[in-house]
Amino acid sequence: MIINPFNKNDIKLIIHSFRYLTFYKLKFVITFICMIIGIVFGLIQPIIWAKLLKSLFSKDFSQIVSLVIYISIIFIVSATTTLVQNYLIAFINNNIIYDIKKDMYASALNLSMKAFDEMNVGDFISRIHNDSATIANVLTNQILTSIVDILKVITIGIALLFISPLLSLVVILCFPISYLIFVHYGESLKEKNSQLVESNDKYFNELHQSLVGIREINSLNVKPKKIRLFSILSEDVRNKTISLGFINTLSQILAQSANVLSQILVTLIGAFMVINSNLSMVYFITFTSYSTQFSSSLLNITKINSNFQQILKSLERVFDLIDNLSYSKQKFGTKHLNNINGTICFKNVYFEYKKNSPILNDVSFNIPVHKVTAIVGTSGAGKSTILSLILKFYSPSKGCIELDDVNINDLDEQTLRSNISIVHQEPYLFNSSIKENLLIANPTATNKEIEDACSKAYIYDFIESLPEKYDTLIGENGVNLSGGQKQRLAIARALLKRSKIILFDEATASLDNQSQEYVNKSIKFISSHCTIVIVAHRLSSLMFADKIIIINKGKVVGQGPHDKLINENITYKNLYNIEAS
Repeated sequence: MIINPFNKNDIKLIIHSFRYLTFYKLKFVITFICMIIGIVFGLIQPIIWAKLLKSLFSKDFSQIVSLVIYISIIFIVSATTTLVQNYLIAFINNNIIYDIKKDMYASALNLSMKAFDEMNVGDFISRIHNDSATIANVLTNQILTSIVDILKVITIGIALLFISPLLSLVVILCFPISYLIFVHYGESLKEKNSQLVESNDKYFNELHQSLVGIREINSLNVKPKKIRLFSILSEDVRNKTISLGFINTLSQILAQSANVLSQILVTLIGAFMVINSNLSMVYFITFTSYSTQFSSSLLNITKINSNFQQILKSLERVFDLIDNLSYSKQKFGTKHLNNINGTICFKNVYFEYKKNSPILNDVSFNIPVHKVTAIVGTSGAGKSTILSLILKFYSPSKGCIELDDVNINDLDEQTLRSNISIVHQEPYLFNSSIKENLLIANPTATNKEIEDACSKAYIYDFIESLPEKYDTLIGENGVNLSGGQKQRLAIARALLKRSKIILFDEATASLDNQSQEYVNKSIKFISSHCTIVIVAHRLSSLMFADKIIIINKGKVVGQGPHDKLINENITYKNLYNIEAS
């Protein structure tokens, strides 16, 4: 009975990974041909060296010169093919890494928001950075080497049988021992590698959080605690890497021991046969060289199991992300709208993040075009969830949301993303210049369009006061800007994108009065040609809104302008009084 160390799912994953090789078939074939040439030279060289030794003993100098010339020619050709081979392997390997990373990155950006709610950033980084390289290495080096080793075992095995069936039998007998050793350690290697992958995820996640949150770490005086945690995670990765390497090395040493034993037996039996004239010296030297190559290739073949066992976890994680096995992709419709007005309508919308834990319950309201609509309520009432639903980060459990009387589920991604922008309480800004941050929204924008957008966002004068103006670097997530400046820069970016709908999620919550006044001025100005939706706690900052929608415990409990609500709606009046007190 043949022991199969791979189950059906393992084999499916391995075959699935081969698709990345199909883009480089020609280069793969050329590399394979170079390796075949190497096999041929590997067969020829031992014969030439054996004859060279024989010529030395017979003192045939002309024969020695001829053989040295042959060896030189073989070396030059072999070196050239090795150079081409190594270049092609490096080319294929790095391009496969690029292809896998690109596919994983694209898949990650298309995942539903639920995936990002549940998965750590370190997990994504580890998969894209580490797993892609592991898979590429196996697809290029391991597969090619394995194919070549199989061919070498066949060709050299035939040559060994031709030279001496008895000595060949001694060499072949070690193979089952080596194979059983690697099968025995295969599952252990797979388990150890899975544990190492999980530890790497935690390590990368902690590293990412520490670098992003460095100011909080310093201000909270938790550096010693963070250093201890990082040391624990680093130590865990180190220990598991050492453990994995030890088991892998141990299995190889045990397998090599079997091969060394066969080499000792070959040398002793072969020497006995030469002494008794049952084997020529040339054949003995040739057989010894061939048997070393044969044993080495056999050993490599037995490593196939351990090598693939170590990458199975990487394959699972990569294709889990690329093929969206654990998390669904964002789904969009096919209807495209070239121009939208910006009217939004919620019709009997229900939503829950977790089953049986409703956030929104039969919510219905209209958001008029070219007006400022504010959504208010207590913390946890579902205000920010409404913005996430408008952006289609999530989909309602029941009911529908319409944009210009079209269900947003029917609209394509381009229509939604190009017409809706959001300004968060902490807008994310990239570690580049002001101009580059703005051009992300519209790469073809002219300098005049950039300046106009900044003027409307009341950030123009500030930028002009800077020595480098629009080329000023703003640091990681705009660390060199104040909260109000980041808000206004984010508004300018949304305007430059020409969004018809701009959402503000607690945009003025942490701003001082002057910064809040600038942002409110900007909102009032742009509402003449944009639909504005604001979510906020501070009612005093929303009194200018054309319409205020009150959310309480996931339901709409009032709608209207401030003057009407303050006199007629008890929930709104209570919220206002609490803030005033």
